[in-house]
Amino acid sequence: MRVEMSTTESLSGRRVALYGGTFNPIHHGHLRVALECYEAIAADAVWFIPNATPPHRDQPITANEDRQKMVELAIASYPQFQLNTIELDQPDISYTVNTVSQLKQSYPETEFFWIIGQDSFNKFDSWHQWQNLLAMVNWLVVPRPNYAATYSDALQDYVMANTVVLKKTQNSLGCGKIFNIDTTPLAISSTEIRGLASQNKACDFLVTPAVSCYISEHKLYQS
Repeated sequence: MRVEMSTTESLSGRRVALYGGTFNPIHHGHLRVALECYEAIAADAVWFIPNATPPHRDQPITANEDRQKMVELAIASYPQFQLNTIELDQPDISYTVNTVSQLKQSYPETEFFWIIGQDSFNKFDSWHQWQNLLAMVNWLVVPRPNYAATYSDALQDYVMANTVVLKKTQNSLGCGKIFNIDTTPLAISSTEIRGLASQNKACDFLVTPAVSCYISEHKLYQS
Protein backbone atom coordinates (compact mmCIF):
# COMPACT_ATOMS: atom_id res chain seq x y z
CA MET A 1 0.00 0.00 0.00
CA ARG A 2 1.21 3.47 -0.83
CA VAL A 3 0.63 6.15 1.80
CA GLU A 4 -1.01 9.14 0.18
CA MET A 5 0.47 12.39 1.38
CA SER A 6 -2.84 14.27 1.24
CA THR A 7 -4.70 12.34 3.95
CA THR A 8 -3.64 14.42 6.95
CA GLU A 9 -6.96 14.13 8.74
CA SER A 10 -6.99 10.34 8.72
CA LEU A 11 -3.70 10.22 10.62
CA SER A 12 -4.60 12.61 13.42
CA GLY A 13 -3.52 11.27 16.79
CA ARG A 14 -1.87 8.19 15.35
CA ARG A 15 1.47 6.64 16.23
CA VAL A 16 3.56 5.66 13.22
CA ALA A 17 6.99 3.98 13.06
CA LEU A 18 9.16 4.98 10.10
CA TYR A 19 11.61 2.49 8.62
CA GLY A 20 14.05 3.80 6.04
CA GLY A 21 16.63 1.93 4.01
CA THR A 22 17.65 0.81 0.56
CA PHE A 23 15.76 -2.49 1.02
CA ASN A 24 17.98 -4.02 -1.65
CA PRO A 25 16.35 -6.44 -1.16
CA ILE A 26 13.95 -6.32 1.77
CA HIS A 27 14.29 -9.49 3.85
CA HIS A 28 12.91 -11.28 6.91
CA GLY A 29 15.26 -9.38 9.21
CA HIS A 30 13.65 -6.10 8.16
CA LEU A 31 10.15 -7.49 8.56
CA ARG A 32 10.78 -8.96 12.01
CA VAL A 33 12.27 -5.70 13.29
CA ALA A 34 9.28 -3.80 11.91
CA LEU A 35 6.80 -6.16 13.57
CA GLU A 36 8.48 -6.08 16.97
CA CYS A 37 8.81 -2.28 16.93
CA TYR A 38 5.16 -2.03 15.89
CA GLU A 39 4.16 -4.12 18.87
CA ALA A 40 6.59 -2.45 21.30
CA ILE A 41 5.16 1.06 20.86
CA ALA A 42 1.58 -0.02 20.13
CA ALA A 43 1.84 1.70 16.76
CA ASP A 44 -0.96 2.18 14.29
CA ALA A 45 1.33 1.50 11.34
CA VAL A 46 4.88 1.04 10.12
CA TRP A 47 5.83 2.97 7.00
CA PHE A 48 8.63 1.51 4.90
CA ILE A 49 10.54 4.33 3.19
CA PRO A 50 12.94 3.11 0.47
CA ASN A 51 15.83 5.49 -0.25
CA ALA A 52 16.27 6.98 -3.68
CA THR A 53 19.78 8.39 -3.24
CA PRO A 54 21.19 7.33 0.15
CA PRO A 55 23.77 9.75 1.61
CA HIS A 56 25.79 7.16 3.55
CA ARG A 57 26.30 4.38 1.02
CA ASP A 58 26.73 3.80 -2.69
CA GLN A 59 23.76 4.31 -4.96
CA PRO A 60 21.94 0.95 -5.35
CA ILE A 61 22.39 -0.46 -8.83
CA THR A 62 18.94 -2.01 -8.52
CA ALA A 63 16.27 0.22 -10.04
CA ASN A 64 14.05 2.15 -7.67
CA GLU A 65 11.04 0.49 -9.26
CA ASP A 66 12.36 -2.98 -8.43
CA ARG A 67 13.15 -2.11 -4.82
CA GLN A 68 9.73 -0.52 -4.43
CA LYS A 69 8.01 -3.56 -5.91
CA MET A 70 9.88 -5.93 -3.60
CA VAL A 71 8.76 -3.92 -0.56
CA GLU A 72 5.18 -4.02 -1.83
CA LEU A 73 5.36 -7.79 -2.28
CA ALA A 74 6.99 -8.37 1.11
CA ILE A 75 4.40 -6.41 3.11
CA ALA A 76 1.30 -7.28 1.10
CA SER A 77 -0.07 -9.65 3.76
CA TYR A 78 0.41 -7.22 6.65
CA PRO A 79 -2.08 -4.33 6.69
CA GLN A 80 -0.14 -2.60 9.46
CA PHE A 81 2.84 -2.30 7.10
CA GLN A 82 2.64 0.35 4.38
CA LEU A 83 4.91 1.69 1.67
CA ASN A 84 5.74 5.39 1.67
CA THR A 85 7.45 6.65 -1.49
CA ILE A 86 8.35 10.12 -0.24
CA GLU A 87 12.06 9.60 -0.95
CA LEU A 88 11.60 7.67 -4.19
CA ASP A 89 9.44 10.50 -5.52
CA GLN A 90 12.22 13.07 -5.09
CA PRO A 91 15.43 13.31 -7.15
CA ASP A 92 17.57 14.76 -4.38
CA ILE A 93 19.76 12.97 -1.84
CA SER A 94 17.55 11.19 0.69
CA TYR A 95 18.47 13.16 3.80
CA THR A 96 16.42 11.84 6.71
CA VAL A 97 16.06 15.32 8.22
CA ASN A 98 14.25 16.48 5.07
CA THR A 99 12.03 13.40 5.00
CA VAL A 100 11.02 13.80 8.63
CA SER A 101 10.40 17.52 8.20
CA GLN A 102 8.04 16.90 5.28
CA LEU A 103 6.18 14.13 7.08
CA LYS A 104 5.70 16.21 10.21
CA GLN A 105 4.41 19.08 8.10
CA SER A 106 1.99 16.81 6.23
CA TYR A 107 0.84 14.96 9.35
CA PRO A 108 1.13 17.41 12.27
CA GLU A 109 -1.04 15.32 14.59
CA THR A 110 0.89 12.08 14.06
CA GLU A 111 3.52 10.89 16.54
CA PHE A 112 6.50 9.57 14.59
CA PHE A 113 9.24 7.12 15.60
CA TRP A 114 12.24 6.28 13.43
CA ILE A 115 13.54 2.69 13.50
CA ILE A 116 17.32 2.55 13.35
CA GLY A 117 19.85 -0.24 13.78
CA GLN A 118 22.57 0.06 16.41
CA ASP A 119 25.25 0.00 13.69
CA SER A 120 23.75 3.07 12.03
CA PHE A 121 23.01 4.85 15.29
CA ASN A 122 26.66 4.50 16.31
CA LYS A 123 27.51 6.79 13.37
CA PHE A 124 24.52 9.09 13.75
CA ASP A 125 26.65 12.20 14.27
CA SER A 126 27.75 11.85 10.62
CA TRP A 127 24.16 12.32 9.44
CA HIS A 128 23.06 15.58 7.83
CA GLN A 129 21.90 18.06 10.51
CA TRP A 130 21.96 15.24 13.02
CA GLN A 131 21.39 17.39 16.10
CA ASN A 132 18.25 18.92 14.63
CA LEU A 133 17.10 15.53 13.42
CA LEU A 134 17.45 13.90 16.84
CA ALA A 135 14.96 16.33 18.32
CA MET A 136 12.35 15.94 15.58
CA VAL A 137 11.12 12.37 16.24
CA ASN A 138 11.58 9.57 18.75
CA TRP A 139 14.15 6.87 18.00
CA LEU A 140 13.72 3.12 18.21
CA VAL A 141 17.24 1.70 18.40
CA VAL A 142 17.33 -2.00 17.58
CA PRO A 143 20.26 -4.40 18.10
CA ARG A 144 22.41 -5.62 15.25
CA PRO A 145 24.53 -8.76 15.54
CA ASN A 146 28.13 -7.96 16.51
CA TYR A 147 27.49 -4.25 17.13
CA ALA A 148 27.74 -2.71 20.59
CA ALA A 149 26.75 0.86 21.40
CA THR A 150 29.79 3.06 20.72
CA TYR A 151 29.26 6.81 20.38
CA SER A 152 31.25 9.99 19.96
CA ASP A 153 31.35 12.26 23.01
CA ALA A 154 28.68 14.60 21.62
CA LEU A 155 26.32 11.78 20.71
CA GLN A 156 26.99 9.98 23.99
CA ASP A 157 25.92 13.05 25.93
CA TYR A 158 22.62 13.18 24.06
CA VAL A 159 22.02 9.45 24.43
CA MET A 160 22.66 9.56 28.17
CA ALA A 161 20.29 12.49 28.64
CA ASN A 162 17.44 11.26 26.44
CA THR A 163 17.29 7.46 26.68
CA VAL A 164 14.12 6.52 28.55
CA VAL A 165 12.09 3.44 29.39
CA LEU A 166 9.28 2.86 26.93
CA LYS A 167 5.73 3.28 28.19
CA LYS A 168 3.65 2.34 25.21
CA THR A 169 0.36 3.08 26.97
CA GLN A 170 1.34 6.71 27.50
CA ASN A 171 -0.79 9.03 25.37
CA SER A 172 2.14 11.00 24.00
CA LEU A 173 5.86 10.35 24.26
CA GLY A 174 6.92 13.72 22.88
CA CYS A 175 9.94 13.98 20.58
CA GLY A 176 13.68 13.47 20.75
CA LYS A 177 13.63 10.45 23.05
CA ILE A 178 15.61 7.26 22.51
CA PHE A 179 14.13 3.83 23.18
CA ASN A 180 16.18 0.65 23.06
CA ILE A 181 13.94 -2.02 21.57
CA ASP A 182 14.98 -5.60 22.28
CA THR A 183 14.13 -7.14 18.93
CA THR A 184 15.07 -10.62 17.74
CA PRO A 185 18.48 -10.31 16.04
CA LEU A 186 18.32 -12.14 12.71
CA ALA A 187 21.73 -12.18 11.06
CA ILE A 188 20.40 -11.73 7.53
CA SER A 189 22.23 -9.41 5.16
CA SER A 190 21.01 -7.86 1.92
CA THR A 191 24.61 -8.04 0.73
CA GLU A 192 24.69 -11.80 1.25
CA ILE A 193 21.33 -12.20 -0.50
CA ARG A 194 22.62 -10.27 -3.51
CA GLY A 195 25.66 -12.51 -3.51
CA LEU A 196 23.54 -15.65 -3.57
CA ALA A 197 21.39 -14.28 -6.37
CA SER A 198 24.46 -13.34 -8.38
CA GLN A 199 25.47 -17.03 -8.26
CA ASN A 200 21.96 -18.09 -9.26
CA LYS A 201 21.42 -19.62 -5.82
CA ALA A 202 18.06 -19.64 -4.02
CA CYS A 203 17.20 -16.86 -1.55
CA ASP A 204 14.38 -18.86 0.02
CA PHE A 205 13.83 -18.44 3.78
CA LEU A 206 15.89 -15.22 3.75
CA VAL A 207 13.24 -13.24 1.88
CA THR A 208 9.53 -13.84 1.43
CA PRO A 209 8.48 -16.28 -1.32
CA ALA A 210 7.08 -13.43 -3.41
CA VAL A 211 10.34 -11.47 -3.20
CA SER A 212 12.37 -14.60 -4.00
CA CYS A 213 10.27 -15.18 -7.11
CA TYR A 214 10.61 -11.54 -8.13
CA ILE A 215 14.40 -11.67 -7.82
CA SER A 216 14.52 -14.86 -9.88
CA GLU A 217 12.03 -13.79 -12.55
CA HIS A 218 13.64 -10.39 -13.09
CA LYS A 219 17.18 -11.74 -12.80
CA LEU A 220 18.10 -9.15 -10.22
CA TYR A 221 21.69 -8.98 -8.99
CA GLN A 222 22.91 -11.02 -11.96
CA SER A 223 26.23 -9.77 -13.34
